[in-house]
Amino acid sequence: MKKIFLLLLIFSLNSFASDFITPKQAAYHKGRTQTVCAKAVQVVSKNGITYVNFEKKYPNQTFYLFITQKENYIDLKKVKGKKICSHGKIELYKNIPMHKDPKSIMIMQ
Repeated sequence: MKKIFLLLLIFSLNSFASDFITPKQAAYHKGRTQTVCAKAVQVVSKNGITYVNFEKKYPNQTFYLFITQKENYIDLKKVKGKKICSHGKIELYKNIPMHKDPKSIMIMQ
């Protein structure tokens, strides 16, 4: 019985982990709704739009968030330097994958 439980636990953890993708994988998932996780290295607000760049600063970011509706999210100033996960439909802009107004943002550390 313990072996069956352990196998189910391992299977559940593996399937949970496979639901997340890296910013580099995101370009291959254009048009799909996915969760992307990585370190947020830059947060910039300009003209009512907030950009959160993953892994590298602009213009070398591997993925970014384009956010126009701040009231639905956590305090975005707190995400800089932390690993975050963003869930939403992946779009490409100038061949860089992004989430525009993602459905959710979570701080992982």
